[in-house]
Amino acid sequence: ERITDTEEEEKEELVTIYRGVNSNAGVAYENALKGIVIPRGGDTGHTDPYTHNNAKDGTLNSQFTSWSYDKEVALNFAYRKGGNGVVLTLQVPKSRLIESPDLHTIVLIQNPKERRLEQEVLIQGTILNAYPEKVALTK
Repeated sequence: ERITDTEEEEKEELVTIYRGVNSNAGVAYENALKGIVIPRGGDTGHTDPYTHNNAKDGTLNSQFTSWSYDKEVALNFAYRKGGNGVVLTLQVPKSRLIESPDLHTIVLIQNPKERRLEQEVLIQGTILNAYPEKVALTK
């Protein structure tokens, strides 16, 4: 699903990004199944990408949600804590993305021999139209 707010964004290059949500994430998981992503900090949280990415509890009071250009990274987050979750896919105008400091590398749960950068990008505000796909880790 495409997210645009203005005529200018209609003409802009779209990029595809992904977000993984684990089935143990409570309300966030239930929302993800419907293609909805709500920042933990709502409309009153901070808007500092560095704090979101690096501060203790930085994502808990942020107006951003974390996404990745890499679907394997999203799968990794969906597979945490039990191996089941949802991967959200979203096409968005590049201007809507906020670059993250992207300082984290992860070991993929689905391929423990592989380390990757998260390739994280941030989106400010609530998303209502992502495409959800349920996933389960097979061993």
